[in-house]
Amino acid sequence: MHMNNNFTLNKKETILIVCRDISEVMLLSKIRSEPEKSYIVASDDLRVHKEIDKYAWVSETCFLELMESVFKVADEVIRILERINKWIRSADNEKIGLPKEILYWECHCEGGMTTQRLQDLLLLIRSYLHLIDSYHITGIIILGHPGSEWEDEVLLQTARTRGINCSIMGAFRLGVITGRVLSFLKLYAREPYKISKILKVKLKSLSYTNKRNISNREIVLQLCSSEDKHLAHTVPLLKTLSNRGYDAIALCWNAPEGAARIRHMNLLAEELERWVPISGFWKGFFLFTQTWRKVKLRRQEFLIDLGLAYLSVPLGPLLWPSVRFFFLTQVRDRYRLMMAAERYLNFHFPLAIRFWTLRLAEGVIPFRRLPKGKRPIVFTNWGFHSRLDLPYDHYDEIPLDLALALGDRHQEKLANSGLPAENIAIIGQVAFEDIDSFKRSYNQNYSRSSLGIPPDLNFYLLFDPNYILRGYLTAQEQALLTNYLLTFAASNPSVALIIKPHPSHQPYLLEGLIETFSLPNVVLVDKNMRPYHAINSADVVITKMSTIAIEAMELEKPVISVSLDHEINFQIYDDAAEYVNKIEELDAILKRLTNDEMFRKNWAARLRQKAGRFLKENFHREGEVPSELAAEALDRFLKRNRTYNSNKISFKSGSEC
Repeated sequence: MHMNNNFTLNKKETILIVCRDISEVMLLSKIRSEPEKSYIVASDDLRVHKEIDKYAWVSETCFLELMESVFKVADEVIRILERINKWIRSADNEKIGLPKEILYWECHCEGGMTTQRLQDLLLLIRSYLHLIDSYHITGIIILGHPGSEWEDEVLLQTARTRGINCSIMGAFRLGVITGRVLSFLKLYAREPYKISKILKVKLKSLSYTNKRNISNREIVLQLCSSEDKHLAHTVPLLKTLSNRGYDAIALCWNAPEGAARIRHMNLLAEELERWVPISGFWKGFFLFTQTWRKVKLRRQEFLIDLGLAYLSVPLGPLLWPSVRFFFLTQVRDRYRLMMAAERYLNFHFPLAIRFWTLRLAEGVIPFRRLPKGKRPIVFTNWGFHSRLDLPYDHYDEIPLDLALALGDRHQEKLANSGLPAENIAIIGQVAFEDIDSFKRSYNQNYSRSSLGIPPDLNFYLLFDPNYILRGYLTAQEQALLTNYLLTFAASNPSVALIIKPHPSHQPYLLEGLIETFSLPNVVLVDKNMRPYHAINSADVVITKMSTIAIEAMELEKPVISVSLDHEINFQIYDDAAEYVNKIEELDAILKRLTNDEMFRKNWAARLRQKAGRFLKENFHREGEVPSELAAEALDRFLKRNRTYNSNKISFKSGSEC
């Protein structure tokens, strides 16, 4: 492998070759290398790095993207986002267009094609400029890869601002062309697909045999995902509130499987799609058409906006695909959500509502449609660690009446934000309620057997590779750590390496590396299953930052948190985890844990003790059930509130859509 971090400038021209995937390596044979030029291959696929050894004319290989966190660019993301939203909202025309309240990108980066794409763009520009400046690049050759057209365009635009010539090879290969066609079809198929899903729910609702009556004891928990982790955050509350005599209902949007599972438990679930009026389809299309026409007429204004720039790179042309995506795939769905929420809340007057989040459109839009003068109590319980304080977290749009805090630390944080002490109740983590029963029901041998893990090895490691998302975990970071752990497993056949991908994981680099090593002591666990059996099978859990670390501590497993990007803001477990910033540090720890049983025993005991203290301060009310504490706190708060005892609210009869 040609690696040299101390590359020195020589008189040769330096050509950067971008090879994103092992499948593009074959295109290198079509490049006619010139002796007077130096060639560097950049890739985040480690298989490419190994394959480059066959090409003697390549001077060295390097990674394509830097390992940088969200904190490097967050301020600029917020600045540019405000400018984008000002432009988007200027397309509003209340009389013949979509309402302004749905025309905005969220201040939230956790995937998607809008704000996350903006953050990706800034991080990519930083990575590309680092390559250009570090290696004094004079020319760039991009080996075309399906699905990376946008990333390639970012590189081309960045290179142009530095006067660097670029070319693309393989842009017209069948795979690349097919990828472009599929992307185009998916873009325009999203709207018909969403409409079909809504119509399916409405048709299915016609067969309901027992329709719910309007209740004056309704408590709504909004649910916009069918994932297990979100159901675990909701179902226990539905049960305990129902046991207290409330009509606790999951108000679902885009979560048909979740609604079905909740009903199967004899709990209440309402699909908000049922409340979308038929007129919402054609009216939404008409209003969208008027708004989109205005947007397209002002397209050039967006493309040349001098305020949309970063490090001298114009952003308008690079962000326009995201603007188009937003209008073509999201605004009409937001409009239907707005109409459905308004209709539902005109028939139902819940005592309290837990919105999906305090910031995302799925929660904000229904909140803005609450009837005036009949505002319910707004409460929330948190699904993850309150210690991760992201720059975007300060842009919540829904004011809270009651906060159900995770622990003492969380309560202190909420109080510092201005929420009165009497409006905060510590309940712990609802989603972890079933961990104690899991511990009583399953031992380590059962968990290993259920996952097909060899039972006769000496040491068991669980690796959570997290989810590749720029700003949080880069492809380089995942690749380096995965490659090291597979190498360690290859050198230590008595060690089992259990790999549990994130539920949102997209098969690509991870599976490629696992297949390359093809080891009998490596087990890949289904990404969709809850991680309890995988954790229970392990002696040590390795992750970066994830709920899985908290679940591991609950199951009394020591945790190693690996942050190769050196971002201290991601060290969110106090001293309850072993923090590692370098592969060499991890190697030293794992070798001692593997070879020194006494060290392993003392090390694990020390971390378990610290984890117990950490959990108590951040997640626990010892001996109590979180959902019962939540129901009790909400019940107490409602009784203090006049709406609870008021008999003046008039309820409309019937609940038909």
